[in-house]
Amino acid sequence: MAEWKGSDTFFLVVGVIQAILAAFAFLFVAAWIFAGAAYLGVGPGAAPALFLMLWGFVTGIILAVRRTVGASRLAAIWYLPMGLFFLAFAFFRIGNKAWPHPEQIYSFFGGLVLLLIFAILVKPIVPGRVAREDTLNREES
Repeated sequence: MAEWKGSDTFFLVVGVIQAILAAFAFLFVAAWIFAGAAYLGVGPGAAPALFLMLWGFVTGIILAVRRTVGASRLAAIWYLPMGLFFLAFAFFRIGNKAWPHPEQIYSFFGGLVLLLIFAILVKPIVPGRVAREDTLNREES
């Protein structure tokens, strides 16, 4: 890497944080699934949930190492289902609890933050980062 830009630092930090959080999420979800499997068996959603956490870990590492627009879009795929999951949890009632319950408020803001990170990574708005397609179009004109 010849030039180090501020956007490289941003993508490096986001990639490392994503890899660490996805690793902890993978361990938590795996422990939760296997603890329940002793009594109830393993459900059909276990493999996709573990695959999603593994996807987040792998794409976080790719984002930290490559720091390209393609890698950021690849890593953004992890934030979309996570953000939608937290927003869905926030809008559905938990038993007979009223709406302004703290769990739902935390989930709502967590979902918004995850969707914001998704939006930033899908269309990198960090200064200094230009998509390859834009670079080719500028050279032709």
